[in-house]
Amino acid sequence: MVRTALHSPCARLHSPHGQGFLPPREPVVVVCHCELVNDRTISEIVSGQVLTVEEVTDRCGAGGRCGGCHESIERLLAASETRVRVAV
Repeated sequence: MVRTALHSPCARLHSPHGQGFLPPREPVVVVCHCELVNDRTISEIVSGQVLTVEEVTDRCGAGGRCGGCHESIERLLAASETRVRVAV
């Protein structure tokens, strides 16, 4: 069985406010291995905006080298665009 970071004992961090254990967060996914940019960084950059892959590249470098992550960036952008449409 493969143990992920969410299953490790360290994943259950104790709350600094004495409120018990913090819930585990979703794992971070590296989207662009050339620039080491993860999905959370791209989501923060997009945050309610409708951007293109080129605009994401200009802001964080993801997709600027080999281009192998363009499809993953496009999926993140599509998911963000859907959330923007629902919120409006």
